[in-house]
Amino acid sequence: MKIKLIALILSMAIMMVPISASAGLYTSRTSWEAAVGGYADVALPGNDLDPLTAYTPIALPYGGYFRGGEDLVRVDYSTSWGTWSPGTPDPTKLLYASAFVGSTATNDLRYYANFTFFPDSVGNGPVSYFGFEAEPNVALPFDILLYTGTGQDIYQTVDGNGGATFFGWTGLNVSAFTVICYGESDGFAMGRFVEGTASVPEPATMLLLGFGLAGLVGIRRRIRD
Repeated sequence: MKIKLIALILSMAIMMVPISASAGLYTSRTSWEAAVGGYADVALPGNDLDPLTAYTPIALPYGGYFRGGEDLVRVDYSTSWGTWSPGTPDPTKLLYASAFVGSTATNDLRYYANFTFFPDSVGNGPVSYFGFEAEPNVALPFDILLYTGTGQDIYQTVDGNGGATFFGWTGLNVSAFTVICYGESDGFAMGRFVEGTASVPEPATMLLLGFGLAGLVGIRRRIRD
């Protein structure tokens, strides 16, 4: 009876813990990769200095696509863009955003890029595991905001001469997101876009859950007897 009771307690504890990557925000790609079950990098279309209109689809690795709400420019790292953070894959293809609102006269200049996900043929919908890197054009520190529309956002200071910084989320139902760079940064670039999948329970966890369920069955039979 004691063994079955322990199994019951363990099974209840397991069932209260999510078995997929929990909802969260990440400023490290390494930490983000460790939190998801699998991931694949987004292949950006076009060649160096090719314009990408607001209607240009960017394919997602696991189906569907996303696209910008403003015109963007495809730029190549080391050819048209001077600095980026080292990493794998090689950040050759980037997206340059130059749309802005505000003015220098009122000291509220903001460069921005809006994106919408279209995971299937029916229409737009949420993408739960996603990330990218961003860097200002001017070689000075600027504040960059990732707005997810879920109430959970990332606000970081990124040095335009120090390499790109990661922005990512897991477990959030994001249908669209906005990236804003504040100040006279002359735009910013985004690259190394990556999509992830939910993590799966480890074999040991599944085995423990099985013992717990077996305990529940045993207790029920004992009560019947």
